[in-house]
Parts: sequence; structure tokens; C-alpha cells
Amino acid sequence: MSSPSIPSKVAKTPSLTPQAELPNPRAHHWVWVLDSWTTLDHAADTTLRLIQWAHQAGIIQDVVSIDSALNGAWETKSTAKPHLEIYGRRVQFTDGRSLNVPNLSALRPIDLSEPQHWFYRIDPPVNLRYKSFVEILVNAGVPHNRFVNSLGTLRTLNEKQVPLELTDFAPDTLEVLSSSSLNDVTPWAGKNTVIKPKDGLQSRGVTHVPALTVADVEQALARHPAGIVLQEFLPEITTEGEIRFWFVAGECVGTLRKRPAHGDFKFQYQTGTLEAVKLLSSVTENFVNEVGKSLNASGIRLAAIDAVWHRGHFKIIDWNVSSPGLLAQLCDLTYPDPKAQEDFGRRVITRLK
Repeated sequence: MSSPSIPSKVAKTPSLTPQAELPNPRAHHWVWVLDSWTTLDHAADTTLRLIQWAHQAGIIQDVVSIDSALNGAWETKSTAKPHLEIYGRRVQFTDGRSLNVPNLSALRPIDLSEPQHWFYRIDPPVNLRYKSFVEILVNAGVPHNRFVNSLGTLRTLNEKQVPLELTDFAPDTLEVLSSSSLNDVTPWAGKNTVIKPKDGLQSRGVTHVPALTVADVEQALARHPAGIVLQEFLPEITTEGEIRFWFVAGECVGTLRKRPAHGDFKFQYQTGTLEAVKLLSSVTENFVNEVGKSLNASGIRLAAIDAVWHRGHFKIIDWNVSSPGLLAQLCDLTYPDPKAQEDFGRRVITRLK
């Protein structure tokens, strides 16, 4: 049930702008660059759901995973003009249109002239060579404009801070990269603050300090030498949770409420709860429109934005653009009927093409 404190009411299910069906289903070829395939939580994984939906749309797909890369699959070939050759595994479903986990073929070189889209979905904190893998793809000859999320954004990624044009939708925030920035922390003394490591995954390493001190910042920097982000604590998250807004090609396709476990201040997938929620108000409309514009301007086609309703406005607390998740859960909770789920997936894939 929607929280009474957020201007919401039952609304028609969010829908995507209708677009033409894929004209030639086998004319499309996508490549997914992923963390280790064997460690993904396939039952709840957004990437797998997208792969399944793309399969239903007849799209040829390959997977390039870090485990393959570490095993030497990203090889340098000695030719007249030395170049990198990218190897991947073809996605194979053995049971037609079923949404089971697919099989992957043996490693094979990918003809870089074929794929229309490259989906780079490696979590930066999972593998510290995140940016080097971007450069490998570019050096191998993958065109910049074929990355579904902007290559420039992938290279300069900082998911703990929102873009400058959206600072009105963000809580007070301060980036601290080293002890040389401690003078900037002085105005934060005594503030109710959340400390986020810049190299943290999901909610790992995030702490809540009711009254911040410089010593708290020094200790956090010692634990996280890559730097930290100080963020104003929004108390509503403990009672109302946060809202995940899922965007595809600049359009909000659905929302999901993420509630932390009782007594916690941050949502964790293992202990928190998820609820379908439909929001409809002028405030919500303005928020998603502005976020959509920012994503489009940045070349981001897949994103999940987390926001807390605070004093009459949405405040963004996380900006997930490298490997946004929970799309499968949003689909299943919002559309219990399998036919409706398939229809939703088809519309998502059509927008992505």
C-alpha cells in the first residue's frame, strides 16, 4: 500500500510509449558484458530477465564475462595490424520461448561489425579493473555509439552523487577524497549524516552517524581509501522506505518501494521488503521528467534511481547507471499475470533497440 505521506493514488499501470514491433527479428544482435556468469543470482537477476525478453523478441545475443576475460579470452592477435579480439559465448535457449536460464556456447570470436548494442553491466566495486575492461572494448574496435549506456559516463562513473543539473533533487552531499579535504568537513560537524564509500557495492560499508565528527570522517577514509561521500540523513527512509524509479530510454517504466528491515536505515535485499507502488502527482511527474531529461542528455538508456520522499519532494540517494537491478522484481510485483509480464518485457526491449 502506498504511504499516505507521499502524494499518490491508484493509477493506471505505468506504460511505455507504444512503438513499432521489431521489423525483422533476426536483424538484431546484442552483446552483454558481465561479471562472472557463474556467480550471478540468475533467479533475481535483471540482466538475465533482459536477455530472456530479448530472446523472445528474436534477438541474437552473446555474453562476454569477466571470468572469460581473466582466463585469456580477451586475446591480442599477431597480425599485420595487431589488434584485440573479443571472445564471447552465444546465448542458447533449448526450449523455445521459455524463460529458463539459457545455456552458453563455447567461446567464439565476436565479429565487431555485427552487434548493434553493447550492454556493459559490470559492477565497478565487484572488479577493480572495471574501467580497464571499457578500454579493452574500445581498443578492440567497439564503436562508442554502440554502448547502450554512454561510454563517457561509464568512464567517469560516480553513482554516489547525482548530476549537477539535478542537485535540487538531492540531499546535502559532500565528496571527501582524502584527509586533505577535512577542512571542508567542518560545516558538517554535528550533522545527522550517512557515510557512503565511493567504492562500495549496494549498501555495503554504508554507515549512519547521528552527529558527525571529523574523527568519523578520518576513520571512514582509513577504511575506504578510494574516498567517501557524506550525505544528509533522511529519516523518512526508516518509516517509508525509498522508491526505485526504473528508466528505459529516458522514460520511467515503473516504481518499486524498498523498505529496510525494522530498525535498519538502509535497504538490503536479503532482509528488506519490496512492494509495487504506483505514484501519480504533479510532483512525481515533474521529478521523473527532469530525471529522464538528465539521463537522455548523458546517454544513459538503462537506469534505476532511488529517492526518498522528504518534506514534499523526492530526494535522490542513489544513481544506479552501471548495472541497475530489481527490474525482474518490479515486473513480477507490478504484473502478476505472465502474459502481462511478457508484454511489459516486449515493450522494454522495443524501446532499447
